Amino acid sequence: MTTRNAIHNGSGDGPQLIDSMLDWIQAGLNEEFAVPHTEKICVFGVGQCSVAGDFVSDLADTHLSFPIFMVSDTRVPGWIGKGTLSVILSATGVDEEMIDVLDALRSSGSDIFCITADGPIAHRSVGQCISIPSEAVGFGCSGFCIGAVVSLISAATGCDLKTPTRNLVKRVEHFVGELSENYVRSLAERLSRHVDAFYSTSDIHACSKWWKHVFDLNLRSLSFFGELPEFDHNELVGWSDPNSHAKELLMVVLKGSGESKLVDDIVNCMAEVLNENGRDVVTIDLGGSTPAESNLRGIVLGCALSRYIGGMY
Repeated sequence: MTTRNAIHNGSGDGPQLIDSMLDWIQAGLNEEFAVPHTEKICVFGVGQCSVAGDFVSDLADTHLSFPIFMVSDTRVPGWIGKGTLSVILSATGVDEEMIDVLDALRSSGSDIFCITADGPIAHRSVGQCISIPSEAVGFGCSGFCIGAVVSLISAATGCDLKTPTRNLVKRVEHFVGELSENYVRSLAERLSRHVDAFYSTSDIHACSKWWKHVFDLNLRSLSFFGELPEFDHNELVGWSDPNSHAKELLMVVLKGSGESKLVDDIVNCMAEVLNENGRDVVTIDLGGSTPAESNLRGIVLGCALSRYIGGMY
């Protein structure tokens, strides 16, 4: 059965867990950076802090005339060299993948900036480095990285992304205040069994990737995420497969505010076809006035759900 959930259904008793994440975004935005001007930027990261690179990549699509690239891999793109800025994110300071990236970047000629906890990455860095505050634990660490990366990209590009992000955080704080605890609990119960896939449109892919991370971490299982409408015929047929071993597979579709009418129709038709074939699809309308607001709403809603989904197993 397809369900379409409205976010604003609440008692005003918004979960307090996500307050610290929003506060730490503001703290990261207060950081000041001196970096060379460039329009060639690549962010590297794995784990929870990588959401900062994904968020800024989505943000750049609507605020900049050039892309910001996010790489969750040890492979360094061949175009990185002199005149580029490479940003390494690490919540632990010991991620082996990011150590490999740092070593690969040493001879590239790229300017390197690390945002990391104290550890081997900070000690091996050949560029500038800022420490993630030790008080920024859990989702607060990811929040600080989001704010700091926005501030860093603003300094590197000369484009003020900090002001719209501050305004965005204020709007999402209001959203949190209206978020019903009962809604979060009931949604967590709805998703209490293993979720195999999270989909969103490309303009808010950070939040679908974030949900994958949150659910994988809490459920100690693996899922995947994807973008719509890059949902091809073979994928649709695979999800529609009625064979007995696949009935338990569950997918979540996160919908933002930035879709065109055509994309909205594609997403709705996809869910309808899957529903007709007995596939369980949970569609969540995030609302928000911009894709960036939808993105951050989705991220904080994922944080709120984490209190429940881990305790159900």
